[in-house]
Amino acid sequence: MFSKKYTSIFLGIYLILRIFSYFFGPETPLQTQNIVNTIISSLILAATAFLLINKNPWGWYIVALEIILGGAGGFLSVGPIALRACLLFVSMFIFDIQKILAGEYIKKLRDNLPFTFILTALYLVVGMAAIRGYYLGHNLGAIFSDTLPYLFFLYFYPLRELLKKEEFKNICFTALCSAIVGNTIFIAFTLFGFSSGIFALQDNYYHWFRDVALGKITDLGIGYFRLVLNEHLLLVPILLYFLYKIFRERILSSFYILYSVFLLFILSVNLTRIFMLALGVGILLFFSRNRWKRWFGCVAGVAVIFTIVFTGTHLIATRG
Repeated sequence: MFSKKYTSIFLGIYLILRIFSYFFGPETPLQTQNIVNTIISSLILAATAFLLINKNPWGWYIVALEIILGGAGGFLSVGPIALRACLLFVSMFIFDIQKILAGEYIKKLRDNLPFTFILTALYLVVGMAAIRGYYLGHNLGAIFSDTLPYLFFLYFYPLRELLKKEEFKNICFTALCSAIVGNTIFIAFTLFGFSSGIFALQDNYYHWFRDVALGKITDLGIGYFRLVLNEHLLLVPILLYFLYKIFRERILSSFYILYSVFLLFILSVNLTRIFMLALGVGILLFFSRNRWKRWFGCVAGVAVIFTIVFTGTHLIATRG
């Protein structure tokens, strides 16, 4: 599922996206929308729409790559609206129009009937909540922001079709691995910047990290900082997937071990307690009476590597 030819390209996109958004940022509470950001975002949106209209699979690949490589989605926007939201509206509109023209729209709903019923019920509740919020005088922008995330469930319909294509799965898995390496570099760079004094709380980089990257920085004293990003919500599920592959494979895979180390480094700087608890519970579920030795070795390996990575990182950041 891993495509080497795209690895460096996706990693480059991951890093360039963050550098670009720092110098040509989207709209935040402390800055106005940069016109260059809007132009680039509009070009990406137009290219995606063109590809989707012509039924080129790369249209959907761009949508997927924006989600995987784009973190929480705050780096690019078309005016005040995030590119991720624009891609959702445009891609689903084109997808549904194509289904209607092909006479397959009802079939799409019927083939996914249980999910369609659940989604309909969910949107009725969300719609009523949005109307109530408006009736009570809440800000329209806040209502939109709270309602929009539920619309991403609509991606279920095209995703079910896309998962039948090996190329789509290969690109997504490769992008995911590139994002892990990119996030490792991003977190290490940010930690080094703050622990060395190059960056400081409340400076430009701090506000960019908070308002654009949508992260959180906490000073733990003596030069160590806790860094959290919204995309870290996927940290433990992905780590458990890699650990499961290590646990089940007859021969230890250096690929999965290496990426597990990257994720454990991110976890050692994230330091969210519920993530650690979730990791422990997840590993417990791997237990097999027939393979208890391998399971114990896996658990011991995670504990030792995490301890070494955290201790080493802490010693370097705090200069001993």
